[in-house]
Amino acid sequence: MADKNIQKAKRAKRRRRKVRGIISGTAQRPRLTVCKSLKNVFAQIIDDEKGVTLVSAASNS
Repeated sequence: MADKNIQKAKRAKRRRRKVRGIISGTAQRPRLTVCKSLKNVFAQIIDDEKGVTLVSAASNS
């Protein structure tokens, strides 16, 4: 069971790295990230040129 979770995490990390290589946010078109847990949803709008998070929101706040 633990091995299955480790493999799943590795695949997710590889997916994220691949997408980040293709997509980057600019001032005109920032990047949107969405993270989902079992109870909440978190979102961020990121400008990768400056390396700053412009806006963040969560369903628990």
